Amino acid sequence: MDDALEYKIPSACFGAGLLIIIGEAFMGGGADEATLSFLAIIVGLGIRIFFGIIACFITAKLLGVSFGELTSAIVKLAAAFTLPGAIEGFIPGGWILGLILYYVMMMKFFDLTFFEAFVMAIISFFVTLGAALVIGILFAAAG
Repeated sequence: MDDALEYKIPSACFGAGLLIIIGEAFMGGGADEATLSFLAIIVGLGIRIFFGIIACFITAKLLGVSFGELTSAIVKLAAAFTLPGAIEGFIPGGWILGLILYYVMMMKFFDLTFFEAFVMAIISFFVTLGAALVIGILFAAAG
């Protein structure tokens, strides 16, 4: 893949998603709420990327696909999680557009078929769900 698809386009999509999210937070409650929203989004995004990378490894092993170098995969995952999510939250009924955009981005950024992107999404969902259950059990046991 060329440099544009490896870093430039995903970085632009990531930045656009962050701008939409920040703009939406400012419109909703001002600077204080925007700052807290932005921090929560960054932490959540870091967690999603971490589990997304685990899902990429599992998908690569199961389907024999490659997600490329780790650094470019992180940038691409950040873009694929941020921009569709921002659109979903900004536009009423935007979940449809966000879902389509997520699949298109995964297919283009990682050169996946629709089936491979679908499997990746399912694995990502279950990896994240499993982690949430483990964390919930740990909190319940500690409390």
